[in-house]
Parts: sequence; C-alpha cells; structure tokens
Amino acid sequence: MNYCKIGDSPKVTYQFSDREPIIYQSNVAPIEVFTGTAPPEGTTTNYNPQGYQISFLSPQSFSGRFTQIVLDYKTRVGNIGTFFEPQTGLFVKFIACDATTFGTIEITCSGQITIDNNIHCPVAALGDKCQIIISNGGQQLFQAKGKCPVSFTVSCGNCPEGQCECHSDSYPGYCCLDCGAVASNIRTITNELKEKNGR
Repeated sequence: MNYCKIGDSPKVTYQFSDREPIIYQSNVAPIEVFTGTAPPEGTTTNYNPQGYQISFLSPQSFSGRFTQIVLDYKTRVGNIGTFFEPQTGLFVKFIACDATTFGTIEITCSGQITIDNNIHCPVAALGDKCQIIISNGGQQLFQAKGKCPVSFTVSCGNCPEGQCECHSDSYPGYCCLDCGAVASNIRTITNELKEKNGR
C-alpha cells in the first residue's frame, strides 16, 4: 500500500512482538510498506512458502529423472566424474517441504530444471519470523525481521496519521492534535454561535 506524497518525509513506526517500537525515517516519498512472514535465513529468490515441484534429468535418480517438491533450490557448477575424467556439471541443492535449511545432499543435474508451480507442499511453511519491507517505486529502502507479529503506523509529516500539526512557540516548534477532536470542537463552537446569533 502507498503512503504519503512527493515532498513528504514519511516516518514509519514499527514493532515486532519481542521488541520496543522502532522508527524508520525515509527521505523520499511516496513509500510502500509490506509485512508478512520472513523467509528463512540463507534462502534464494526461488523461495516460496507454499512450495513447488522441481524436476530434471539426473544419473543419481533410479528412474533417470529426479522430482521433488521443495520450498527453495539453488545450483552450482562443479566437476563430476572421476579424477582422471573430470567433466563440468550442474549440482542442485534444495530445502524440502518439512525443512528450514538447505540439505547437505547435492543432486547431479544433467538436464534443464522444470518447475511446476501448480504442485505445492502438503502444508505451507510457517516461519517464526516476520518482516517489514519499505520501498519507493519498487526499490527497497529498508527491511527488518523479528518475532511475529509485526505492526506499524505511518506519518507523512511530523505528526502521526489522524493528527493535525499546529504551530507551537515551544520546542520542537509544532504540536500534534487529534483531527477528529479538533473538528468536533469547531462544529460545537459553530453551532453555539449560530444559536446565539439566531436569538
């Protein structure tokens, strides 16, 4: 969701369940704020908490084709074969549905990796950490992770949302008043003046 407009200095106050509130001040606006479950440490851009199926040809597989439902996978290029006949090959590591880290086993890949996003893990991965991401125009400005849940508020000026900024002679040069209360008081005074002027 977008917050503030060009020229504002957005201030995001966020809090994870195990921490005190923290303030992030952005020098650009508008900003987008996203929250949700954080992926485990060390995952790649391939990570999906619902999981998906990967499939590829592999001499290590009994059927010749390796198929696995995973949360994430990564590849590396390395030498395979014997010491006397080394060949360059692709190795695949993955995070299984019931795991939170990459396994120690690497599978030799001798064909293109096919992904099927229609097949998922029986139960979506549940992380114990949440994250907040603040961005501007799709470019990430800030990210933090902590214990779920995470909550946040955004103010576009010096005062929080729902409060009006008014000039003040004392430090810091302004004060924040509840907009709804100010509007209600103005309506009350206006009605009183109408009654007095009508008499």
